[in-house]
Amino acid sequence: MKKLVFIFLVISSSSVLGLKAQLVNNNQLIHVENDGLLYIDGNYVHKSGLILGEGDIKLTGDWTNSSSDKVFLRAGTVTVSFVGGSQSINGTKTAFPNLRISGSADKSLGTDTEISGSLSLNDLNLHVRRYSLSVLSPDVNAISRGSGFITTDDRGFLLRNTNSAQTYMFPLGSTEANPLYPNTNPLFRPLSFVPEDSRNNTFAASLNNYDPNAEFSRNNLGSSLKNVSDRYFFVLSQVSGISKAKVNFYQNTAVENNTAIVDWNRTLSVWEKLSTDLQDGMFNGFNRVLSHNFGAGIRDLPVTFASVATTAQPLKFYNAFSPDGDGRNDTWLIPDIDLYPDNNLTIFNRWGDEVFKASSYSNARPWDGSGLQSGTYFYVLNVNVNGDKQTFKGFITMVKGN
Repeated sequence: MKKLVFIFLVISSSSVLGLKAQLVNNNQLIHVENDGLLYIDGNYVHKSGLILGEGDIKLTGDWTNSSSDKVFLRAGTVTVSFVGGSQSINGTKTAFPNLRISGSADKSLGTDTEISGSLSLNDLNLHVRRYSLSVLSPDVNAISRGSGFITTDDRGFLLRNTNSAQTYMFPLGSTEANPLYPNTNPLFRPLSFVPEDSRNNTFAASLNNYDPNAEFSRNNLGSSLKNVSDRYFFVLSQVSGISKAKVNFYQNTAVENNTAIVDWNRTLSVWEKLSTDLQDGMFNGFNRVLSHNFGAGIRDLPVTFASVATTAQPLKFYNAFSPDGDGRNDTWLIPDIDLYPDNNLTIFNRWGDEVFKASSYSNARPWDGSGLQSGTYFYVLNVNVNGDKQTFKGFITMVKGN
C-alpha cells in the first residue's frame, strides 16, 4: 500500500494566500520514496531545493518554478500528476522525469517544458500555446494517450528525440473553432516521423488550425497544383541530427480529400508539390495517409495539402538539363512552347535573384545556363494558351560537367 502524505498548508515561512493551500519549497530536499505519494491540494511553488525519488506527486493546482536550477534529480523517476481542473505549468523551464495529466479539465503551459521520461495524456488535452514541449526519451511509446492530444495553436511546438527507424507519433490537435470545419471541433490531426536509421535526431512539429493564406499566399502555386488547403497547416523542423525521415499525415476523406502534400518555399514565395504518395485504408482511426520522405535539416517548413490539376497540360517541363557540350540536353527545351509564342519566361536562383528572362521563349533560342553554376533554379512561365492566360512554376536542376 502506498504511503500517503497530504499537504494542506504552506510549508515555508510564507503565509497561506486566500482559501487555497500551496506548497512552497525554499531550499528543501523532498524525497518521495518508491511507492510513496505526495498529495498537494493546491499549488506547488519551487523557489529552491530538489525533488528526488521514485514515487508519485499529485497536484490539484498550478506548478510554478521560480528557480534557475534543476528541480528534479535526474537519477529519480518521480511521476508528477496533474489531477485537478484547469491547471498550468509556469515560471522557468521545468524538466519533469514523468508527467501525467488527468482530472476534470485540460492543462496548459506557461513556459517551455521538458519531459525526460514519459508523458501520459489520457483523455485530456495539453495546450502548449506559444511554448515548446520536449519529450526527451527516444522510446517510441514515450507519449501515450486515450482521446487526449497536444495543441500548438499559438505556434508552439512538440519536440521528440529519436534513435530508431520506428514510427514516432505526434498527437497534435486543436480546440480552436475553425469556421471551415463547423462540425469538426475538436480537430485531431496527428502526424508521425519515421527516421531512416537509428542515429540520434530531434524532430519538431506544430499544427496551426487556420487558413495559411494570411502568411503564405494560396494563389502562389507551382505547376499542376490547385486549391491549396484553406483549413490548417503544419510547421516542421529537424532541430538536431542528420537522418532523413518519412512523415505520415492522416486524414478523413469525408471532410478533406486532398491528394498532394505541398510545402512553402520561403525564398521564392510559392507552394510546391512534394508528394502524391497516398494510401487508403484505416490508419490510427483515419482512412487516408499521405507520406513524404523529407531530406535532413528542414527548418520551420510550412506544410499542408492541395489538389492536383486533372486537366491535360498543354506544356511539358523537363526538370533537369546538362549544358556540358556533349550535344545531349545542352539546353532547356520546353516541348510545344513554339505553339504558344505569346509568353514570358523568368528564371531565378535559389536566393530569388533573377538570372534569365525572355519574351516569346522558343526552342530555337533556349536557355543554356551560360555564366551560371550547377544548381537548382526556379522558373515562372506566363503563357497565353488559346486566349487563356496560364502561369507555370517549377524547379530546374542544371548539371554542368567539370
